[in-house]
Amino acid sequence: TEYPVKGPDDLRIWRYLLDDTVHEPCYDEYLKADAEIGDDGITMSNLPDSPLHRVFVDMMGYERGSLAFVDDPAGMGALCDRIMERNEDYYALAMASPAEVLLTGENTNSDFETPTLFRRYAFPTLKRASELCHAHDKLHWVHACGKLRALLPQFREAGIDGIESLTPPPYADTPLWVARAELGHNVTIDGGISPHLLVANLAPGELQQSVLDLFKRMAPGDNLVLSVSDD
Repeated sequence: TEYPVKGPDDLRIWRYLLDDTVHEPCYDEYLKADAEIGDDGITMSNLPDSPLHRVFVDMMGYERGSLAFVDDPAGMGALCDRIMERNEDYYALAMASPAEVLLTGENTNSDFETPTLFRRYAFPTLKRASELCHAHDKLHWVHACGKLRALLPQFREAGIDGIESLTPPPYADTPLWVARAELGHNVTIDGGISPHLLVANLAPGELQQSVLDLFKRMAPGDNLVLSVSDD
């Protein structure tokens, strides 16, 4: 019902919890899920979020977090650097795991995560995860379901292999063909069907036509996974 960090004392406690957390492998859970899916797909296992996402979604919320980055840039910078350091323990377990595809779940939205904030507190996480995954013959995907157009150059620079739940207008600001032009053809794009098409009163055939139009714009369709985008 509320975010845990509201002031300096809460931040001190949260920092203690961050430092005291111990990560343990649970590879059996992955193998069980992967066996249940079989040849129908691949299980994506989660990697730790970026410091920016941890602050906005887990710790402070977007309003308090945005103000904190302005009011105390040094303190917030030190906190985010510590989150990055602690993520390394998580990465070590993930890279030793049997997982083939690893997912950083960011919910990225440039309404709050400006290119400057993203560059300092999110981009290093994406780049680090991509480098580690590639060094261990794994793929690195990112869940990014908000407004992305201003951040796409950084996604490409980070070397990600796939972007999941990419949301087109009207909920977000990036048509899939715009993302394709910016990201290139080596990055898999997962998304395309806007959620509003599933709840609106559509004319007969309107949903089908929207998908066919998308296929034409995305031709030849390489590295495209058609799915219902996030909202």
